[in-house]
Amino acid sequence: MINVFNMLEAEGTAEIMRIRQYASASQGITR
Repeated sequence: MINVFNMLEAEGTAEIMRIRQYASASQGITR
């Protein structure tokens, strides 16, 4: 259970990083 939770948490963190990268990239293009 703990291992699965850790895997999900790591996946969620990677997703957040991806979204932040995409957001900053689109901001740079807009500006």
